[in-house]
Amino acid sequence: MLGLRKLAILASVAGLALAATPASATGAGGGLVEGTVSIPGGIPTGACGTTSYTFASTALVGAFVDTGGQYAGLINVNANGGSPCENTQGGSGSVNVTSCTAGAVALPPGATISCSLSGAYLRVGPIVIILSPISASLSGGCTVNGAGATCTVRVVAVFLPTAGNGVTTPITSAQFGGAFVETSA
Repeated sequence: MLGLRKLAILASVAGLALAATPASATGAGGGLVEGTVSIPGGIPTGACGTTSYTFASTALVGAFVDTGGQYAGLINVNANGGSPCENTQGGSGSVNVTSCTAGAVALPPGATISCSLSGAYLRVGPIVIILSPISASLSGGCTVNGAGATCTVRVVAVFLPTAGNGVTTPITSAQFGGAFVETSA
């Protein structure tokens, strides 16, 4: 459960990301992201190594206003990714969102959302950034209530290991939580 302080920090991050929204954007959205990630080979503790990620139980809670109208509620996300060179201190690599679908709670009733996105990430210690100003964002197709658009999603999240300590043992799973902002044209 997010506390008031965490929500205030996340709202500030989302506000900063929205401030970078181009004037040409025809749609926008934002909210919170939370989930788990498994790292089958683990994140190396010493020299950098290849990593692969599978994101599970990932959920976005937020609102979108796009060419197809409005969507507010839960969005279920499936994604994967990895890096050619990463260790517990940091790394960068790719992220591929293979699907996103409306969750159990969606407003207005019957509203739909779907997407297929890809992009890059940068992780410095526990902070993960998927953000355009550092040449990393997720972009691709988004569909709200049947109308498609090209969209960009920016994410700032905290990555907290749940298996492996990152010092003496590789991190093999983690939880993450943060904020996201979406713009579309």
